[in-house]
Amino acid sequence: MVKEFIDPGESGTSINRPVLKEMIAYLKDENTDIDYLIVHQIDRLARNRADDVAINQILDQLGIQFPPPKTSTKPPQEYSYTAS
Repeated sequence: MVKEFIDPGESGTSINRPVLKEMIAYLKDENTDIDYLIVHQIDRLARNRADDVAINQILDQLGIQFPPPKTSTKPPQEYSYTAS
C-alpha cells in the first residue's frame, strides 16, 4: 500500500469531496508509481453512475487498474414475512 485516503463522515453521493479530490490529485502526480486503486466498499467511492464513470475515466487515463472489492463474507440477513 502506498497511501490511504479516508473520507470520514462524507457521503459517496457527490464527487465534490475534499479527500476524493486530494486522492485524484495524488494519483495524477504519482501515476507512474500507482498500478491499482483499492477501495473498501464501492459505494464509498461513488453512488451515482455519472460520478462512477468520471472517476473510472480518470483512472483509465492514468493507467490505474480498479479491481472490484471482494464481496462480503458475512452471511445474508434473514427476513421474515407475515401474510396479511
